[in-house]
Amino acid sequence: EQYGFKVEFLLADRENNQIVWAVSHPGDFEAAFETFAASPERAAAFEGQPKRVEEMTVSMVDPFIAPGS
Repeated sequence: EQYGFKVEFLLADRENNQIVWAVSHPGDFEAAFETFAASPERAAAFEGQPKRVEEMTVSMVDPFIAPGS
């Protein structure tokens, strides 16, 4: 939230050992993501933790079904 993101959903795909989640941002998503990715808060959250993420894919998507449909 500090960087303007809102988590829309978070799903665990246990069969494929993946986490799938969607976030939204009311402004320039790419710029906000770059700022967040380089932030000391993000670095501190992972400091001293074993590597748990082998691969990350960031994709921009559009709604397929309108909210409330």
